[in-house]
Amino acid sequence: MIAKENHVKLSQLQDAWNRLGKRNALWAVLTASDDWNPEAFFETGRKEIAELMNHLGQLSLNVNRHRALDFGCGVGRLSQALAGYFDEVHGVDIAPSMIQFANDHNRHGAKCQYHLNSSDDLRLFPDGHFDLVYSNIVLQHMAPLYSKAYLVEFLRTLKPEGVLVFQLPSELTVNNPLKRVLFRLFPESFWATYRSVKWELLDWLRRSPRMEMYGIEKSKLITFLSENGGEVIDARRDTRPTANQSAWEDYLYTVVKK
Repeated sequence: MIAKENHVKLSQLQDAWNRLGKRNALWAVLTASDDWNPEAFFETGRKEIAELMNHLGQLSLNVNRHRALDFGCGVGRLSQALAGYFDEVHGVDIAPSMIQFANDHNRHGAKCQYHLNSSDDLRLFPDGHFDLVYSNIVLQHMAPLYSKAYLVEFLRTLKPEGVLVFQLPSELTVNNPLKRVLFRLFPESFWATYRSVKWELLDWLRRSPRMEMYGIEKSKLITFLSENGGEVIDARRDTRPTANQSAWEDYLYTVVKK
């Protein structure tokens, strides 16, 4: 279980994303538009998963197509697309409003199942359950304390030689020299406290929920994955349309369970 520390907690994340889902679920998932046509929105998911399968093929990874997990599934943008390739797809999200939307727009029946998960683990799934675990623009919104815990769970729930593909920012590329100094000067614990206080203040002021941003340095993350049973096959800069256009360097990681 996660120890209590100063950071934006899962309960806060759940509340924020549930409110975002009620306000404008499609924009919350993909902020490129605040007035998505649902068909166009889900088409972005079909294109992304087609690119994912092509990516795996280029790496000569022959993934069994029995069962896949879409972590942070939101409204099912990627889960629905994965159902075109896998016998069974499970989408997991923290926000009830997102899960409700996903169920309402599920075109694949029992083949695609959605789960509300508020805990810091994936205990609802047994060991060695999935052939593929995929997560995009999700882990970046939670403190490393949580994202690392979920990464361990991804590897636990993968079958031997199963594949994990996920996106996560690495380092800040702050152009402002003062901001760069400040980020380097103060430890992560300071920024975690700052984010938590800011989150509570904004919530008290009843302003729009914020999408917090976090990263893990690439070299440290690769070491962490290796120590927890994963072999990083590929780690490349993420230049896809969903990649961050912010001060972070995004990476796409492809990992095989040892």
